[in-house]
Amino acid sequence: MVGLAAGAATMVVVARAVPPSVAGDFAIVVVLLPLVDVLSSGGLVQVLSRRLAADGASAGARPHVTRVLAFRALVGILLWLAWPAVARGLGVPDHLDRFVRISSYAWPAQALDLDWLFVALGRMDLSARGRALSALIRLGLVWPAAAHGSDGAGLPAAVAASVVAAVGVMWLLALFDGALLAAFRADAASPSRWIDAREAAHFLAGDLAVYGFTQADRFVIYALGGAEVTGLYHAAQRLVNPFYSISTVVTSAMYRRLALSFTEGGAARRRCLTEYFRAMLLATVPVGGFTLVFAGDVVRTVYGPAYAAAAPILAVFGLVIAFGYTNGVLVLPLRPWGRSAAFSRAVSAAGAVDLLLCVVLVPALGGLGGALAALGGKVTATLVGLLEFRRVVTYPWAKAFARPLAATAVATLVAGAILHVIGTWAAMAVFVAVYAAVEQLAGRWRPLRIA
Repeated sequence: MVGLAAGAATMVVVARAVPPSVAGDFAIVVVLLPLVDVLSSGGLVQVLSRRLAADGASAGARPHVTRVLAFRALVGILLWLAWPAVARGLGVPDHLDRFVRISSYAWPAQALDLDWLFVALGRMDLSARGRALSALIRLGLVWPAAAHGSDGAGLPAAVAASVVAAVGVMWLLALFDGALLAAFRADAASPSRWIDAREAAHFLAGDLAVYGFTQADRFVIYALGGAEVTGLYHAAQRLVNPFYSISTVVTSAMYRRLALSFTEGGAARRRCLTEYFRAMLLATVPVGGFTLVFAGDVVRTVYGPAYAAAAPILAVFGLVIAFGYTNGVLVLPLRPWGRSAAFSRAVSAAGAVDLLLCVVLVPALGGLGGALAALGGKVTATLVGLLEFRRVVTYPWAKAFARPLAATAVATLVAGAILHVIGTWAAMAVFVAVYAAVEQLAGRWRPLRIA
């Protein structure tokens, strides 16, 4: 929770200090970091994570940890060196080029992040600690940089410094844990097969597609709408962004259980999926209804009048979260189950739809068009993900969806009807209370029970 709060506070601090146009340049700096992470992983991280989750820090897997880290560091350095040529080739505006060039000094360090290793080995205590500290470090460095001036000149250096410091924290956590160090000790006497390149390629394609319809839309919006539109879009997206961390936490915490329960099958897999669906959907599906009713009030309260145009974008982004989780709960388990091709197909289809809609809608609707494109991508991912999920396992997914969806519909109707009668804050409380009550009642209704 500390990491979630600190991450959300960082964008609020920036938006309060700089105009939407500068926030747009800052958005590009921020979304380039996960792209570096995806490209440097090369799909190898996903394959090795699954092997480590199943076997632990076994002798057969140990040498690959060092090899993967070396590969990631090399790719990070190459990306850093390549940016000036990329900027010239794409005709990147000078202000944005300066922002990215300064922040790119952190890209080699970004590639050496160890969070994936903590998750694969089931060390969620270290992962949670590292993520929280990383978010606090970024907030602590960005806050004074944002306050220094409305041009945001110090923001890229603050981001770069926060990345290097956060990765350093991750390595310190690993070095002070003796058991974790075993993952780095190669055992030359043990036979060890290198990671399958085809499987890694599937995971890389899937990760790039996930990045495409969760982050890369900022590039398209910047190119088609400019920095100010991107800043409004990014500000709205960052208000719901903490909800994506629920997926990160739940999937990471249950990664090994999902992998093991798949091989066990039967009742064990059903129990694991029931817990997974519940944890993923409970607090995320209602976000769609909440933003439809309260988006304007939230934007005015958090960002102030300069970002008023972000309100309709936020209204749609709540639905993006809701459909993001109806697809995520179906698609994300495919990775620990080793279904790399199925995972890649689901997210690639969604990414393609998102990109196509973005190109069509952004010129006419600006940031709202980008949000609608993201929604189209999430709906596509849900439909394709359902087909892939049903090919792999049998599970009553419709019942799992119906419970939070029904509760959200009732809460939205009730809160919307009384909003102008009792006021915003009271209506928000009513929304939460109605959702909780109906969701619990739905859980007791026999047709919706899942054993």
